[in-house]
Amino acid sequence: MFRRTLELVSPIPPMRTGTAAYFDTIVSRIAPIARSQGDVVILADPRAMPEGRSLPDSLHGVPVVACGEAHAEPGVGVTRIIFLANNEYHLFAHQMVQKQSSRAMGRTIVVLHDPSMFMVHRHMTGGALPDYSTADLIDATKTQLGAAAERLVLRRMNDVLPEVFEHGVHCMGDALRVADEVWVHSLYAANRVVFENDIELGRLPLIRVCAHPHSPIAGHRNRGSDGEGAFRIGVFGWVTPPKRAFSILRGLSLALDRLPAAERGRLELVIVGRKPSNSDYDPAGEAQRLQLGDQVQFIDYPDADTFESLMATCRLIFNLRYPSCGESSGTLASAETTTARHVVSRYQSFRESRGAWRFIDVVQPYEVWQIAQCILDALRLEALPDQGTTLDSKSGVAPVEKLVLLEMMKQQQGMHDAGLSL
Repeated sequence: MFRRTLELVSPIPPMRTGTAAYFDTIVSRIAPIARSQGDVVILADPRAMPEGRSLPDSLHGVPVVACGEAHAEPGVGVTRIIFLANNEYHLFAHQMVQKQSSRAMGRTIVVLHDPSMFMVHRHMTGGALPDYSTADLIDATKTQLGAAAERLVLRRMNDVLPEVFEHGVHCMGDALRVADEVWVHSLYAANRVVFENDIELGRLPLIRVCAHPHSPIAGHRNRGSDGEGAFRIGVFGWVTPPKRAFSILRGLSLALDRLPAAERGRLELVIVGRKPSNSDYDPAGEAQRLQLGDQVQFIDYPDADTFESLMATCRLIFNLRYPSCGESSGTLASAETTTARHVVSRYQSFRESRGAWRFIDVVQPYEVWQIAQCILDALRLEALPDQGTTLDSKSGVAPVEKLVLLEMMKQQQGMHDAGLSL
């Protein structure tokens, strides 16, 4: 009889989110051991599958079960690892955390893709989860906002406070209430967990900083752009305002103004990723306004192989954030394993990137000016050998899939001490 000892809670492919691809990489790495042990199960939400698709029976041979079939909390001898992010595909995972008791008999590990998740919790109050109320939202912020939580949250919901408020509020209350361990992908996120929350005495979980799963792109050499002599610039991931697509387009426009005609014809920009369907954010319209139609290509949501091959053809990759929304960046981790020069914002956890070619400021007009200068400098330097970077930004930190494997080993050996360190 199948007996669960490890439950993994996350979106899975073919759900159209980068965190599903991230999770797919983890499962592909642990699958041989998970299949041999036969006691690992994945909990996913069938409502998040693309139209006309149903949950697969397995992912890389590891059983997949609808989240509605799971117990409210892990039982004796069970470890539940819950991946939480600030997007709609993780609604069910946030709901599982909220409904779980802090006195669960099993262990709970929370993996935070982003330390600030107010946006998805606010979305939960807007009908996405009928039984999640504004009072629940306020409660989730109290570890950070304390006695001011109700006043501040209601002021934001009434548009009295600016939108940037949502990028800085954690909503970690439920996660910290149930977690035996919290895993993050940056020292910045770890510090926010520890120093910005009033955690109940005796409930401070063990905090682990771990690297992203090793990217499938790792070790690839950039093959150059499809067009002969072309210089391809890439932007990858969801197309939302914090990814700074408008700034990149404006920086490209400035760079083109400074180049002779022969050089202008070499530049091309690919913006790869899906724009949220309910968003009025329109980078394509901005590209047309700037008369960049010949230089810019938008690719909505390619399959994983196409995504990887496109990244491998870029000479320069921009991975920018402000105001931050998604502290963990799988696209940044992937870019760091290619030979492209990659440029990141000098902001929050992105400042920890050890493989970045350039850091740029987030304030205007300097951001746009520096983007333009990066493009011009990269063009001038492209002929020099070995100028790309292949340094993993977390080269000295265990990747997350190794921590998952450790949990599997602990279950097999009966080691349930949450304080076990690497």
